Amino acid sequence: FAVVLPENNEKGAMVTAERIRTAIQNHIIRSADRELRVTVSIGCSVFPAHADKKSDLVNHADKALYMSKEQGRNRSTLWKKSMG
Repeated sequence: FAVVLPENNEKGAMVTAERIRTAIQNHIIRSADRELRVTVSIGCSVFPAHADKKSDLVNHADKALYMSKEQGRNRSTLWKKSMG
């Protein structure tokens, strides 16, 4: 899913991404006699710093997401030009 944060820069996007990530990581799901925990990997891209078209913005966030997964999961990554 996507989260749109109007009027945010790279720092604001990453602060929000980390808040979401840690809230999910720290949440315990109780089911019957079990406690479950989940984690989330997040990719961020910022308009207009990283893209001026919606499709590029989404593609860049997707590349950052996959970088989060490749680097060990349960992390937030901001898109960089070096990611392609």
